[in-house]
Amino acid sequence: MPDTSSSPLSLRRCAGIAIYLTVIIAGIAAVPALLADEARPARCREQRTLDERLAEYGKAFGRRSGKDEAWPADHDLLPFDTIVFERSPCFGDCPVYRMQLHSDGRAELVGASRGNGGTSRGRIDTATFARLVQLGRRAQQTATRTEYLADWTDDYNATITLSGRAGRWRVSDYGEVAPIEVWALERLLHGEYERIEWTRE
Repeated sequence: MPDTSSSPLSLRRCAGIAIYLTVIIAGIAAVPALLADEARPARCREQRTLDERLAEYGKAFGRRSGKDEAWPADHDLLPFDTIVFERSPCFGDCPVYRMQLHSDGRAELVGASRGNGGTSRGRIDTATFARLVQLGRRAQQTATRTEYLADWTDDYNATITLSGRAGRWRVSDYGEVAPIEVWALERLLHGEYERIEWTRE
């Protein structure tokens, strides 16, 4: 009986089986990565959706909630609904205050260097709040620590706390040495402190 184990047909069949098994094994090996990708992302998908909504509607963010069935309500896209920003004294003329901003537009200020202390209230529009949250998310993803300290001792300390359905994140920055996203958020929050029309209680 002739030996056909090395015939072209037999070799092609073996090669086909090998390729088939390789594809199957590769598919099985990819399952854990796919599962991890599926779990990692509700945050990524949420972030992209917030980014897309802000890019599409800009200043109109928060004014179209429920009108577009293709999107969830704007407020539902915000991973954080409260931002607290605090600045400490320094050896100089530094504004000292604690400001709390809310997604529903409320703004509260406890200031030692404006309005002779006490508590004041104001308003922030939803789109601006959403932009701050958007940058806050970037800052959270970029910051490798929760505390940054300069090597000098005459500066102020800025502390940012974000809280909401995504949990709570806090970072402090003494001397403005934190990553650029944290620094930019500090500057924007201080800009809101100066822009909001505060009414003393």
